[in-house]
Amino acid sequence: MKRDLLRVVSMIVMYFNAAMAGVLPSPTCDISPTMEDIIHIREIFDAMRSSVQQQDKYIHLQMLKTSSMQSIPPSERCCFLKHIIHFYVNKVFIHSDKLDTLHHITASKITNLFCALRNPKPCQFNIDCSCGDITMHELKSTKDIFEKLALKKAIIKAFGELDILIDWMKMLF
Repeated sequence: MKRDLLRVVSMIVMYFNAAMAGVLPSPTCDISPTMEDIIHIREIFDAMRSSVQQQDKYIHLQMLKTSSMQSIPPSERCCFLKHIIHFYVNKVFIHSDKLDTLHHITASKITNLFCALRNPKPCQFNIDCSCGDITMHELKSTKDIFEKLALKKAIIKAFGELDILIDWMKMLF
């Protein structure tokens, strides 16, 4: 368990350093969720959606914008999805212990499903795909909003908008 935690922390540090240097690592673009996967994620999320969305006091801010996500070129959707899943697993869900028990358990379940989607090996990334300007702008915008909020508020905001990501995945896959 300590080894897994150390691996996650190392990935976060590597990702942060790369982002600070302006070089965002590109995860392998081999993700292809099935409709069953998406429905399962939706069912788990729906169990806590209203409670987490009621806690979101920043309804004027939107981290994930449907219109922006729909403007991502088809050739870059996989890359966007890999990066946004990486963001949720390593920036949002990793801090779910700051929330109540129900949300923490839900985050763990969704993390496991996201990890299964993105790589058969638990939560490891290989770098070999690239995102274009539109995709990188959308990713940066999402992360900037997250970083501007206090951690607990940012986690609640990201959790509350998970339905936007799920709907986008459902539309595409």
